[in-house]
Amino acid sequence: MNNKNNNNDLSSEKIAKALKGAGLSVEERIVTATEAWSNNQLFFPNKDDFLFEWLCTALTKTKVKSPTECAAYQIAYWRLFRQLLAHYTERAENTRKQPPAIRVQLITAITTLLNHLKTITNENMAKNILLELYECVKLLLSPTFGLSYRPTFEQMSTTVDQLMDTLTLFIDKQYSMIVDSLLPLSSVLLRRYVTQLVQTANQRKSFTTIIDKMFVKILCVRRRTVNVAHEKVLAQTISDEVTDILVKALFHPDVVLEYTSVLKKDQQSTTQQQSITKNKTSYVSKLFEELGQLLENKNDQELVLDALDILPVLFDNFVQAFRKKRGNTASQDIDRQVEFGFFTECRNLLDKLNASAPYVQTLSKLLQILVQLNVYVARNDELSQQQSAVLDGITETMIHLLKDQNKRAYQGCIFELANTILKVDFSLIEGRVSILWPYMLNPEKEAENHCLDLAMAVLQTYAASRQMESYVDDLITGLQGLAFEDVYIILEKPLFSRQFMDE
Repeated sequence: MNNKNNNNDLSSEKIAKALKGAGLSVEERIVTATEAWSNNQLFFPNKDDFLFEWLCTALTKTKVKSPTECAAYQIAYWRLFRQLLAHYTERAENTRKQPPAIRVQLITAITTLLNHLKTITNENMAKNILLELYECVKLLLSPTFGLSYRPTFEQMSTTVDQLMDTLTLFIDKQYSMIVDSLLPLSSVLLRRYVTQLVQTANQRKSFTTIIDKMFVKILCVRRRTVNVAHEKVLAQTISDEVTDILVKALFHPDVVLEYTSVLKKDQQSTTQQQSITKNKTSYVSKLFEELGQLLENKNDQELVLDALDILPVLFDNFVQAFRKKRGNTASQDIDRQVEFGFFTECRNLLDKLNASAPYVQTLSKLLQILVQLNVYVARNDELSQQQSAVLDGITETMIHLLKDQNKRAYQGCIFELANTILKVDFSLIEGRVSILWPYMLNPEKEAENHCLDLAMAVLQTYAASRQMESYVDDLITGLQGLAFEDVYIILEKPLFSRQFMDE
C-alpha cells in the first residue's frame, strides 16, 4: 500500500517537473496537464491549484519566437482553463471557498489571442477557439472571481481596443461566422469595461482613451455589426453596449461641464467658416475634431456614414447628461447657449458634406431631438433671435434641396425634413408655404408617403391657428401655377387622396 502511494507521489512529482521544465513542447505540456486533471486515481495534493497556477502563467507567456510556442493560441489550453474555472465556480457555490488569487496579468492572454485571430483563415477553427474563450472570460469576470482577479482599467482598455480592432477587420471582410462567434465574448468584455469606465477616478483619461484609440473602431462596430452578423438580436445588443461606452466616457458627470467653455458662444459667430471645433479651451473639443475628420474622409464612405449615424445620438445624450449635471432644464441663458451650441456644431459638421439622403436624414433627426428635448424655445430675446437665424438657414437649405432637380431621388427625405422644421417653429415655414405647394401637389412616386405626412401637418397647423382661408388660398394658387398635361395623374397624388380629403 505504501509502495503504491510512493509511486503515485512520484508520478505527481514527475508531472510537476515535466510541466515546469524545458523538456516538453507546448502541445505536449497541455496533453500532460489535461491527463493529470482528468485522472481521478492520481494522488496529487492540491492538483487543482497547481494546474491553475501553471496554466495562468503559461497563457501569459506571449513573447515567443514562434506562434506554435504560444500557449494562448492553443485551444487545448483554454479548454482546460475553462474546466478549472468551472471547478472553482462549483466549489465556491457549494462551500463558499474563494478561488485562488491570480497573480499574473491574465487579460493579456485574451488580448493576444484576439489579435492572433486576425491571422486565422479557417473560420471553423476561429469559431471553436472563440467559444472556449467566451466560456473562460464569462467565468473569469463573474462575481465568483471578483476577489481573485481584478484587471486594471488600462488593461481592460487595451483588451477592448483589440476587440474593436478584430471585430472591425472581420466586419470589413464580411466574415459573418466569426463576427457571430465574437459577439458573446464582446458582450461580456464590454459590460465589464463600462463598469470600470464609470468608476475610474480620472475621467479625462477615460475620455482621451476612447477618443484617441477607439473612437473610429467603436463607430464602425456600433453601426455595421448588425449588417454583417446573422445573430441580429445579439448584434444589436453589442451596438447598444458600445453606444453606452461612448456616452459614459464622453458625457460623464465629471466631463460634461467641460463642454461649456467650448459651446458657450454667440450663435451668429458660429458659421461654416468659423466652427467651434477651433476652440481649444478644453480637451473635449477633440470630439468634434475627430468627427470632422471622419466626415471629410473621401476614400471610405462607410466611415462617413458611421459618423453621421452617431451625431443625433451624441446630441440627445449630451443634452440629457448636461441637464442632469446642471440640475435644471435649460432655464438659464448659459444652458440654452450650450445645448443649442452642440446642435449648431453638429450642423457645422454636416456642412462638410455634399447634400445627400444620409445628410438630410441626419439633419432631420437632429431637429427631431431639438423638438423632443425642447432645446429651442421661441422667445423675444437676443439669444432666441440668434438661434432662430441658424434654424432659418436650415430652412433655406431645405428649400434649395427641394428645388434642385438632382435631389429628387430623395425628395421624401426632404419632405420629412420640412415636416420636422414645421414642428420646431411654424414661423420658419409659414412664409415659404407657397414654395412648397407645387412639390406637395406633384411629388415623386417614392416620396408620396412623406409628402402626405407634411401636407397633413401643414393642414393641422393652419387649422389650429384658424388660418384655413389662407390655407385654401395658397392651395388654389399652387394648383393654378402647376403645369400638367394629364389631370388624372395629379388626382392620383396624395393631396387628392381620400385620407387627405377626410382630414
